[in-house]
Parts: sequence; structure tokens; C-alpha cells
Amino acid sequence: MKFVLKSVRYSKADYSPKQYSRQRQDGMTLEAMTSSSYVLQIYGFCGLSQFLEVANGGSTHDLIKLSRSTGYHLPPIDKLAISIQLSTAVADLHEIAFVNHRDLCCHQFVFCDGVYKLNDFHLIRYKERHLESNRTCGQSAWEYPKLRSPEEYYATDHDLLLNADKSDTYMLGNVIYYVLTNKWLFEHKSPEETKILLLAGKRSEIPSTFRKSSDAANQAIIKAIKMCWIQRPQNRPSARTISNFLQKAYLQYEHEKSSNSSTSFIASNNVIKVNIPPLPKDFSFSDSEFYQYLYNKF
Repeated sequence: MKFVLKSVRYSKADYSPKQYSRQRQDGMTLEAMTSSSYVLQIYGFCGLSQFLEVANGGSTHDLIKLSRSTGYHLPPIDKLAISIQLSTAVADLHEIAFVNHRDLCCHQFVFCDGVYKLNDFHLIRYKERHLESNRTCGQSAWEYPKLRSPEEYYATDHDLLLNADKSDTYMLGNVIYYVLTNKWLFEHKSPEETKILLLAGKRSEIPSTFRKSSDAANQAIIKAIKMCWIQRPQNRPSARTISNFLQKAYLQYEHEKSSNSSTSFIASNNVIKVNIPPLPKDFSFSDSEFYQYLYNKF
């Protein structure tokens, strides 16, 4: 069995109690999630290091970066399969580990054996029960502009607590949008402009190529994105609802296309897998341009 040693760079490590606490909750969450086929598997952790399964296919960020540079688009059915993987991973996290991720982005899903698997739980927040309403409490919120849900700009801490998981659902929609379009959110808008648009209920435009597509897979993905992006968190569905919707759409697609299908979609032991083109040997895994896009003012 091959595995990888993941460790904080010692030249940059912050040997503080806070850093050790974050590493510990990352390892504990991975351990709690070993029953999920859509979360990276862990074999052990100690201090600032972990033993993890090998994920050598890059992240969803790399998939999009490569597609943007080459102009290559995955077939719609493959994008639907990836969207199912992403949403199921988040749903499993909420229901098995009982935590909010709070930092969902295209870098947190890495490709391993046909599946984009969720990892990186350093910023998770454990959920509790609100004593008066008996509703699940949790907190989302990380500081990256453009990625945050609308309510994180205006809601009180109390409101955020009473709508646990819903900011994760919103951010899940962001990643599915990337996979569908190969575009970044509000790509040519500044963080300040983006905030104004979000609070007004506006969203990144879905290109007409996809909106006008007659392909059922494209239309299912677009509907899932819109469900994730519902303005009011109280009305926004759970990640499990998104996952179930997408799986139902795939089964319908499979039923209609099975006799003529030549897609790379694979269902094995109830695990949804997909083939993607291998990354070139000289491919750069730099994330710098993504963070430039997040913070730059145009």
C-alpha cells in the first residue's frame, strides 16, 4: 500500500498551541470520516504530520486551471459525476463528523482513484444544539472574499449559529460552478464590488453555452448551483439534498442514454468515479493566480 506523509513545512511552521490544535482537529476529522468514500483516507497522525492515501491527480483547482489553459472541457456527464462527488463529501462531513468545514474551495478536493475527495479540516467547527430552539449550531466563515456566503456579510453570530451547514452549502455551489464553467466567481469584479452584488442577491453569470445547452447533465448542474446559491440560508437546502438531486438526475440520464453512452462515468460499489485526463508532467501546481484573482482590484 502506498501512502504519503503530509506535514507542515518546518521552515514555516507555527509551533503554537493554536497550530497544534488545528492539526489535531484535522487529523481527528479525517479519522472520523474513514467510512466515507468521498473523503481522503488517513492511516495515522501525530503532531504536525499525517499518513494519508496518495492523491496524485491534483485538485479541482488544477482541473480548472488546466482546462482554462488548454480550452478543454470535460463532457457534461463527467462534470455531473464530479458534482455528485463534491456534494456527497460535504453531506457526509455534516452527518458523520457533525462539523462545518468553513473553508470549502477548489483546493480542498483532491483526485484519488477516480474520486475528488475532500480534505483539509484545519478550520472546522464542531456543531452543538441550541438549547432554546433545539436547532443545530455551527459557524461558517473564513475571510476569503468572493467565496463567502451572503449571510456572512450581514448576519449576526446568532443567525449564523442557527443556520449551520448552510454556508458550506453555498460554498459547495461555488466549486460546482468552477467545474461546470471553468470560470472563477465574479472574475472581473473587485472584492468590494462582489460584496455589493452578493448582498443584492446577484450571482456570477452562467455562460449562455451552458444555459442554452440541451444536455440534461448541464441543466441538472445549473439547477444544483442555483439551489446552493439561494440567498436566504433558511431556504437553502442541505448538501445531502443537493447530492440526492444530482444522483437522481444522473440515474435519469443513464436510463435515457445507457444504450448509446460512451462516457467515462463509472459506478463501483455505490462509489461514483470518473476518468479525467492526466496532468502533464511539467504542470505547475501554483495557486498564486487564484489568490491574485480573489484579492485584486480591477
